[in-house]
Amino acid sequence: MMRCAAFALALVLCLPAHGAEPPGRRLFIIERSVNSNIVVYDANVIEGKALNGARPVDAYWIMRELGGRREELNYIEKRRAYGFDIEKVREGSHYRMAIRSFRDRLISIVLEKNRPRAVMEINGRRGYLSRIFIASAGSAIVPLIDHVVLYGVDMVTGEPLREKINSR
Repeated sequence: MMRCAAFALALVLCLPAHGAEPPGRRLFIIERSVNSNIVVYDANVIEGKALNGARPVDAYWIMRELGGRREELNYIEKRRAYGFDIEKVREGSHYRMAIRSFRDRLISIVLEKNRPRAVMEINGRRGYLSRIFIASAGSAIVPLIDHVVLYGVDMVTGEPLREKINSR
């Protein structure tokens, strides 16, 4: 019994904390000003060589404020805020995605050298998207978006990219 408890503790200590990136799957995250919980967008890669055509991207919460556990998006979150529409451009290697609450910026989901990437225009340059930060005001029931900040890396130069988009 004591050996089992020690083994379980060792496993927990070795797990990634607070939604650390699974190797080779993480596309980008959404952070919000209201709390430290994040929405994660991971690629569903088959044998490291192709995106899963039936479900190329998976979105879910990492509840940092509740010990870092994973929770699925609820129905309203999928339909209105963090869910997405995705269409095939090239089977297994290129999809076009639009987050439902941010449809004016399309995201290309591509495989580059067997590594999944989220590519979009950030501050007028093509870049690898790493995170989106949403600053909001108002109440939890009726949040008002103040601004959104996109973060990424230039595809050509490797320079950090940042773009602030005001909602007004």
